[in-house]
Parts: sequence; structure tokens; C-alpha cells
Amino acid sequence: MKAFELGIRENGKLLHVKVYLESSAKVCRIDAVYPFQAEREFVYPLCEKLAKENYPRRYGALQYDAEDGELSYRYSFPISHGLHEDDFMTVLMAVMASAHASFDVVKQYAVGRFRRAERDAITCQAQKLIIELDQ
Repeated sequence: MKAFELGIRENGKLLHVKVYLESSAKVCRIDAVYPFQAEREFVYPLCEKLAKENYPRRYGALQYDAEDGELSYRYSFPISHGLHEDDFMTVLMAVMASAHASFDVVKQYAVGRFRRAERDAITCQAQKLIIELDQ
């Protein structure tokens, strides 16, 4: 396995980008890691939001690591016929653009900065879940 890392800042939003090249699996994985972590209290609304954000994605998906709260945008693709610079750059740019596009909403849900309507909806969902669990 070969790996390299770089920091990318766009509009004041920093991403820690990690690129992994695995020769045995013949795959390239790009992780754009956010500089904040998910607070455990907000995991349920965060994961629901991540699923909604992921739905229209073509390249990769937002990821939540339950062990350490790390949040990232990840994309893996095969390199069985080699890694071509133009393909790599296209995917790298798509991953970074997607991670930056979701930066604000992921941070909002990761740390619990909800608008009143969002708080009300989350509270209502939690109450429904509690009622179902008590039955």
C-alpha cells in the first residue's frame, strides 16, 4: 500500500485529504476528512442527514466512523489497468468538490447547531421513537 496526504483549503474550509493506493486489491481510495468530529449526542439526526446528502452523489459518499466520530467523504475506484493522471485528477477534484459542498451541513449536524424547525422535527422523531421502544 502506498499513501500520501495533503491539506486543501477552500473558502476558509480545510479538508485533510488522504490518498491510498493498494496494489493487492488494485484500488485507489480518496478520503477527504473534515476538521471536526461528530458529537455522540447528535449521531441519529446526523446519520439521517448524511443519508439524504448521499442520495444524489455519483462519486463516493459521506462517511461517519462510530468509533472516533470522524467524518469524511470517501471514494474508491479500481486501478486494475493502472492509474491514469487525468482520471485521478478528475476523481480527486470531484471528491474535494463534494466534500466542500457538504461541509456546512455536515458540521451543523455534527455539532448540533439546528434551526428551530429542525430542532422541533428532531424532537418529534425522538418522541415517536421513544413511544415505539416503550411498547
